Parts: sequence; structure tokens; C-alpha cells
Amino acid sequence: ARVGNMESAAELFESLPTKDMVAWTAMVTGFVQNAKPREAIEYFNSMEKSGTRPDEVTIAGFISASAQLGASRFADRAVEIARKSGYSP
Repeated sequence: ARVGNMESAAELFESLPTKDMVAWTAMVTGFVQNAKPREAIEYFNSMEKSGTRPDEVTIAGFISASAQLGASRFADRAVEIARKSGYSP
């Protein structure tokens, strides 16, 4: 995901039989690093829907994506997600 080819990364991700937190985090942070915050947030939302619990790196990716969008409305959600995941913001 770091090399900038997020299309290939997404294809590989979709082909995974099971998607763990590490795979989800790679996608979220990869999109953030490639200045694609909307896609990062979409993957984060899909991860939540799948029942996978985010770690602090995934949450930081969500916050970074929100900041890239200038979407301060996500700040409260980020705090809520961190607390639900057992982290103290």
C-alpha cells in the first residue's frame, strides 16, 4: 500500500479469504498516505461493519483522513471509537 498503487492493493485486499485488523489497517493507512482520505474512511467504516476492532494505528489513520478532508465533525466519532476500543484519547 505504501508504493502508491492502491488499486492493486485494493484488488489484493478483496481477494483475501479473511481480512484481519492488520489488513484493514494497511488499507486505511495506505489510502491516507496516498492522499485518498475518502477511501480511507470508507475502508474504516467497512472494517467496523465487519466487526473487526480497530487498533490505535487504525484510529490514527481515521483521524488523519478526517483531517485531510478538513472534516472536524469526525473528531467526536474518533474519540468515541477510541473509547469503545479501550483507548484513552
